[in-house]
Amino acid sequence: MDKLPHGLHRRPAGKLKAAAQSFFQKENAAPPNLVGVNVFAQLGKTEDTYWPENAQAIYLFIQLLTQWRVGMSGPTGLDYAAVYPLLDRKAADSDEWDQLFDDLRVMEGAALEAIAENREHD
Repeated sequence: MDKLPHGLHRRPAGKLKAAAQSFFQKENAAPPNLVGVNVFAQLGKTEDTYWPENAQAIYLFIQLLTQWRVGMSGPTGLDYAAVYPLLDRKAADSDEWDQLFDDLRVMEGAALEAIAENREHD
């Protein structure tokens, strides 16, 4: 059987989204100019559990917390110029690289949703 096209073998993203959002929820969030500064403190307090297959993506996301592009209204997304070299170092092969990149994008989107929600409630 031929290999599935990239993206069709995705696993459910719910736990990744929950992980990213938990770092940016209103009660956990830092001031808007300090994106994700409370993440490390939050890791010890979170009641969420994460599947072992998500651990590498979560740790990569944490390593990239200082690599956000920020516009006039706050964070707009991760700086992919910082993402690519880190993935090159951490991924064992191209399939793992693709999976980790997909996972990071899921987490980035969830974090941006949480940040936007925080902004709406201010």
